[in-house]
Amino acid sequence: MSFLMQTFSVDWDNFNFLFRGTVLLCNRWHSIAHIHEAFQKTIGHSQVRHHLYHCAVQCHLCHHCCTKYTTDDKSEHIHFYDYGPKDIATVFFYMLIAIILHAVIQEYVLDKINRRLHLSKTKHSKFNESGQLAFFYLFSFTWGASILTAEEFMMNPTSLWKNYPHSRMRFQVKFFYICQIAYWLHALPELYFQKIRKEDVPRQLCYICLYIAHISGAYILNLQHLGLILMVPHYLVELIFHASRLFYFSDENKQKGFTIWALLFVMARLLTLTLSVLTFGFGLARVENPDFSVAAGNFNVLTVRYNKD
Repeated sequence: MSFLMQTFSVDWDNFNFLFRGTVLLCNRWHSIAHIHEAFQKTIGHSQVRHHLYHCAVQCHLCHHCCTKYTTDDKSEHIHFYDYGPKDIATVFFYMLIAIILHAVIQEYVLDKINRRLHLSKTKHSKFNESGQLAFFYLFSFTWGASILTAEEFMMNPTSLWKNYPHSRMRFQVKFFYICQIAYWLHALPELYFQKIRKEDVPRQLCYICLYIAHISGAYILNLQHLGLILMVPHYLVELIFHASRLFYFSDENKQKGFTIWALLFVMARLLTLTLSVLTFGFGLARVENPDFSVAAGNFNVLTVRYNKD
């Protein structure tokens, strides 16, 4: 246990607080009022409040979860980050945040709309799924698009493979991936908390695991630029689909959104295929480094490229 605490740089009090917070959320999931009341009582203790603040600041800034590099460009200092095993603690923290936000959206938004629409049990489950994902896709698309605009990845396609490995990330890029992984990991216990129908579990479990595998793969293999460019249009397409679903459940005559989604879906898949072939088949292949090295972050070998593609 002491080895783990040293590895993740989280003292026992912080770890114990997060653990008790997870148990609390699991036990009191079906009543958001109980969660609020319990957290108010817990945060009232000065020592626990201090640990919460300390852990939240550390996890939010990500300074304890990476190595920091500084580039001096005249008077401007730019900080870069990489990934490491300590990211697990940060992902765990934001997974708890995602669980809380999920409960708030469900309790104060989706449940109120459901009571007005009087949906059947089948539609009720699908409405909740689309409602949660629509919020997430809207937020992620907006955030991802702002990062692409700021970083100008789209203006220079060669940046997808030039100077690989891209082991150094801006804070926004690293934080974006941390939040993405945390969200999709939180979706796994939600299958139990939300009492998803047994026939729907395999489908949801499949796409959740695919998201976790692909996003984590892009993050770990230092393909953050490519992953970000592929995620943004994909999230836009998924946002349109789930928004169309929500409108359909409110009025079955509203089906035009599905036509727009079908067209954009084909375009997004063509973009994904084109960029993947361009990056793995041509770009990275030309700058292949036969010295496979986890420490240096170099995964640009034929076997890895083939499997990732």
